[in-house]
Amino acid sequence: MEKIREPLYKIVWAGKDVSKDVSPYLLNLTYTDHLHGKSDEIQLTFEDRDDKWKSSWYPSKGDVVKIVIGIKEKSERWLQAGTFQIDEIEFSGPPDVINVKGLSTYITESFRQKRTHSWENVNLSTVLKEIAKRNNLNPQIKIEPDIKFKRIDQKDESDLSFLKNTCEKYGYNVKVDAERLICIKPEELEKASPVMTIRRGIKNLISYRFSNKTHEIYKTCEIRYWNPAAKKEIAHTEKAEKIVSGNVLKISERCENKQQAIERAKAELKNKNKWECESEFTYMGEPHFTAGATVNIEGFGTLDNQYLIEEAQHSFDRGGGYVTICKVRRT
Repeated sequence: MEKIREPLYKIVWAGKDVSKDVSPYLLNLTYTDHLHGKSDEIQLTFEDRDDKWKSSWYPSKGDVVKIVIGIKEKSERWLQAGTFQIDEIEFSGPPDVINVKGLSTYITESFRQKRTHSWENVNLSTVLKEIAKRNNLNPQIKIEPDIKFKRIDQKDESDLSFLKNTCEKYGYNVKVDAERLICIKPEELEKASPVMTIRRGIKNLISYRFSNKTHEIYKTCEIRYWNPAAKKEIAHTEKAEKIVSGNVLKISERCENKQQAIERAKAELKNKNKWECESEFTYMGEPHFTAGATVNIEGFGTLDNQYLIEEAQHSFDRGGGYVTICKVRRT
C-alpha cells in the first residue's frame, strides 16, 4: 500500500511553539525562498471566526516567527525556512481574515538603512567583508578573480541594495541567510548535483510552463571606456558560451582597468542570456526544492537539461494541501 504524504509545519511565535494552537485557524502558509538580492518572505493567513485574532491574538509588528515545513512519507523531511520579523498586518472581511507578512530577520533594519560610504584602493572581497562585519554577519565569499578598485562609492543606498547591484554587476549572487553573507558565482551553483529528476508524466508534477526566447539574447558583449586620466581606451570583447546566434551587446561605462572590463562583459552576457530558457513548475510539496539547488528535467525533448532554482515558493493551503512552485532556468 502506498504511503500517504502528510504535510507538516511548525510555527514558533516569540519563542513559543504555537503550531497546535493556530492550526484550526490557518488558511494558508507561504514561504518564498529567493536566490539573489531579495529578502526571504513568509505570509500567514488566518480566519478569525471567534474574534481571537482581532483581540488577544492580534500580532505585533516586530514579532519574530520561526517557520519549519516538511512532509512525512516513508520518513520525515524538513526544510528550515528560518526566522522572520512581522512587518505588515492586514485585516479583511467578511468573513474576517488576518494576513500576516514577514521578512527574514537576517535582513536587519541596519541592513536596509540608506548610507553613504567610500572605499579607496580596495578589492571587492574586502568591501563585502566590511559590510558583513558591520551587520554582524559571517562572510562566506568566493570571488575569483578578486576585482580591484581605485575607488568605489555607496551613495545614499542601503547595504542590501549596494551589495545586490555591485555583485550583480560583476557576475555574483548575494544572499543573507542564517547569519551569513553569501556571495558566489551562479556558475558554481550550476555545478552542483541535482537534488531530484523531474520527469514529464510523474504524479507529483502538477503543472509546468516553459519559455524559450531569442529576443534580447546576445552572442558577444563589447565594452569600451575612454580613460581621460590615462588618455587611453579600455576595451574588451567577450563571446558567450552556447550561443551561436544573437545580437551584439554594447556597453559604454566607466572601467578603471582591463580586469573590470573583462568581468563586466562576462557578467552582463550571463545576466542577459541566462533567461534564454526558463520554466515554472508546480510540484507536490517538496522540501528539497530550495533556491540555489539544481534539478534535472526530462521528458520534454529539446528542453531537457539541468535547471537552477532561482525561486522556490512553498505553500500550505487548507483546501489544496502543500505545493511547491519553482522558477528555474536552464544552466
